[in-house]
Amino acid sequence: MKVTILQATLQRGKSLYELSAEVGVDIRTVYYWQQLNRIPKSEHLDTICAYLGCGIHELLSPEEPLAKKKKG
Repeated sequence: MKVTILQATLQRGKSLYELSAEVGVDIRTVYYWQQLNRIPKSEHLDTICAYLGCGIHELLSPEEPLAKKKKG
């Protein structure tokens, strides 16, 4: 992943703890994704992307970083 889970959550003003609660996984799982730069299971990707307001391609794209959402 070009953009890490941590970078995406911080860009959206969220925390890894909030993400783990939203996805319904233990915080250790989120740290695993983050620290080892692992791709979450497919059943979690939709929830993660909905929570972070991004598309799967943005999170997993090897070439382009996650674009910050423009305000108003």
